[in-house]
Amino acid sequence: MGELRLVKADIKYAKEIMAYKEEILNTDNKFDGTGSLKKSKDAFEFIDYCKMYSSILTCPKDKVVDTHFFLVDEEDHILGMLSLRHNINHPLLKTIGGHIGYSVRPSMRRKGYASIMLNKALDEARKLNLDKVMVTCHLDNIASEKVIVKNGGIFSGIGRYENEEVKQFWIIL
Repeated sequence: MGELRLVKADIKYAKEIMAYKEEILNTDNKFDGTGSLKKSKDAFEFIDYCKMYSSILTCPKDKVVDTHFFLVDEEDHILGMLSLRHNINHPLLKTIGGHIGYSVRPSMRRKGYASIMLNKALDEARKLNLDKVMVTCHLDNIASEKVIVKNGGIFSGIGRYENEEVKQFWIIL
């Protein structure tokens, strides 16, 4: 696999960001953990969004601060993306979003990258002095459920928000 690392969202990955977005749009259209990428017209808008939400000074008052990371290989190819929310003091996040949302590039799925990425995200959560994090997955997403459990997730129930239901897991840090 080579060296894999989490890096913060940065414009040097602009071409990779757009290739990642295009690949998702051409496959399953699932932007879990990267919803703002789906809404962004280009990489510059996405990076601006990431920077705005990364600080309490610039994050919209009705949202929560989060940090976006890319899982990259030794050649700086983006294998996955994640959003680490610094808290879940928001109705959507405390029911279906959780502290960490992630997605793996469709062509890179089923290779263990989600597990590696979540494990590295837990290290980042520890740096924020979180003592536990909620991670969720869609009811039918067995692969993601296995990733969460492998990383210490303990099932706590079903979260519901509007018309969506997810499985909720807590990971003690």
